Amino acid sequence: MNLVKLSQRKMIKFFAIELEGTLTVFLLTLAKKTDEKRWLADVSSIPLQQSLRDLSQGFKNFFDSCKGKRKGAKIKPPRFKKRKSKQSAKFTNNGFKINQHNVDLAKIGKLKIVWSRKLPSKSSSVIVIKDSADRYFLSFVCEVTSQILLNPTVNDGVLSNSD
Repeated sequence: MNLVKLSQRKMIKFFAIELEGTLTVFLLTLAKKTDEKRWLADVSSIPLQQSLRDLSQGFKNFFDSCKGKRKGAKIKPPRFKKRKSKQSAKFTNNGFKINQHNVDLAKIGKLKIVWSRKLPSKSSSVIVIKDSADRYFLSFVCEVTSQILLNPTVNDGVLSNSD
């Protein structure tokens, strides 16, 4: 059985057996050795492994929903992304460096960026998004502490502290 060319229905059964990702990383390694998927070796492994983690989490949520372990309405199995519209790749903290005027992504290189605002703290991951108009956007994940407003007031729809 060629593990790289599984149908979607067989993949659902296959991922039901191995949800923790060790076998999926093995499949990724096998896929990199085939002629059709040799290009996978040219890109960073961080977004590839992250997409496998996301897929694994999606199947786990689906099967937990089927078994009644998950609250709420039953959810459908994960769907594969379409290549025509929005595409994205997630880089975790080892796969990128932030400088003042650029971001260095693993196996991609330096990207010149225009900041829309200053980051509130150190970023733990970045998502590179390409929309259907071939524009690229970076979305940073930062951890911030919430502030409790003591005397909140609403001015022009903005909640602020009156002190």
